[in-house]
Amino acid sequence: MANGGPGSWNGAKRRLKRPPTQEAHASIQQEVGKIKRGRKVKAPTSTAQVMPLKKSTKKLGEGEKRLRALNKKLREIEALQARVEAGESLDEQQEQKLSTLGSVLSQMEELMQD
Repeated sequence: MANGGPGSWNGAKRRLKRPPTQEAHASIQQEVGKIKRGRKVKAPTSTAQVMPLKKSTKKLGEGEKRLRALNKKLREIEALQARVEAGESLDEQQEQKLSTLGSVLSQMEELMQD
């Protein structure tokens, strides 16, 4: 039984098992009425210019993870500052987060220097 999914059977194995006759061989070789599938093959320009198909997935280091977390905190603090400028009142936790702006910026500077 074939290991492929639906539509994976195309009769090629069965044709290979049958003894080929002249008519069968001629019908396989003819090009009339066949639908050509596939991509157009372009001539490769150079191996240096060929781009990889998949994006490289790299593991983030501890410093990069921390920098992303600090960036997120900075965006949240900036959003809170915009709310204050718009005249909204903040609760105690939001004010505490707003007061950590200096420490977040200094931590980001340290990580970017390393």
